[in-house]
Amino acid sequence: MNRRLALQIIDCLRVAGPAESDFDDLKTWDRPSWLAMLPWLHTSGLALYLLRTLRNRGQEDLLPSDIRRRLEFDQANNERRVAAMAEEFATLNRCFENAGIRYAALKGFALIPDYSPDASLRTQADFDYLIAPESQSQAEQALRAAGYLRQNRDDCNVRVFFHSARPLRIPASDDDLYCADLPRRLELHTALWDAGPESIHPRSLGT
Repeated sequence: MNRRLALQIIDCLRVAGPAESDFDDLKTWDRPSWLAMLPWLHTSGLALYLLRTLRNRGQEDLLPSDIRRRLEFDQANNERRVAAMAEEFATLNRCFENAGIRYAALKGFALIPDYSPDASLRTQADFDYLIAPESQSQAEQALRAAGYLRQNRDDCNVRVFFHSARPLRIPASDDDLYCADLPRRLELHTALWDAGPESIHPRSLGT
């Protein structure tokens, strides 16, 4: 990864607004430099944000043509993925509501538009729900009836993981991150804070 180019990309995505010179800096990079940056752009979650920013400014030509086409392909795939996930999200909400389970959606779609202006810019991989501990058994039954399977429980019994009937798989390439067919996981949380051995406990934050 080219650290200098990475920092220039981050400058262009500043919430406070980039300077014109930030985009001028991007003009100095050649195709091999951009090609080498693609894995970082995808894993950092900034690839589609960069494309959107350049599109809004009419400056997509700052990207080499094949890099731009690749990001446009990923954006189109991610829009299909987000549409499929939005349908599944609505189904899950109805599942809990029909079972009379009180819940709160965490992260994901719940972050739109406060955290991100558009869900299709993010690479969401799962669904997270907060429920009362006493509702866990009822929630599991409702999810099984909806076609979800129990996968495992974490060490602290804070979350129960589910996945749809399709087996989970690790993305084989960066393209897979945006694929609508990549299976999603569902996590049930019974506490806002995971008190696992590698987690920071809230009481320690002020010490």
